[in-house]
Amino acid sequence: MKKQERILAWHFTDGTKLRDGQPLVVGKTYRHKGPVVMCDQGYHASERIIDALGYAPGSQVSRVEVWGDVDKQDDKLVARNSKVLWTLDATRVLHRF
Repeated sequence: MKKQERILAWHFTDGTKLRDGQPLVVGKTYRHKGPVVMCDQGYHASERIIDALGYAPGSQVSRVEVWGDVDKQDDKLVARNSKVLWTLDATRVLHRF
């Protein structure tokens, strides 16, 4: 189901780069050109942090706002646009968790 609303979500990375190699920059809005396809193209995230953890390639967690051609599934979503609100290395928290 495609939606146009803005959604707060969580996204994990392995360090300070996105999976496509772009640097992870707080305050930056990333825009995907081309089709938005779940598990393939676009910016992926989860509304619940526990769901995002299931897809985490590393321990850098970011709070993001996503919008534009949003496609939601049970535990994840993909969107055309993603703005990084903040990010931190959650290694210590995850070890305690």
